[in-house]
Amino acid sequence: MAFSERELLARLIQCEAGGEGDNGMKAVASVVMNRVRVPVRRICKNITRWKY
Repeated sequence: MAFSERELLARLIQCEAGGEGDNGMKAVASVVMNRVRVPVRRICKNITRWKY
């Protein structure tokens, strides 16, 4: 099943900061979008390349 980049971003935000309220979710979205501006420009590639 393929997900659109918007859906992947929404799922990531929910997983990372769903209980943190709007400010927490905006912070996660900001980090993701900042990473999109560097070498890998697609949201899905940025999400899947993160290593914890």
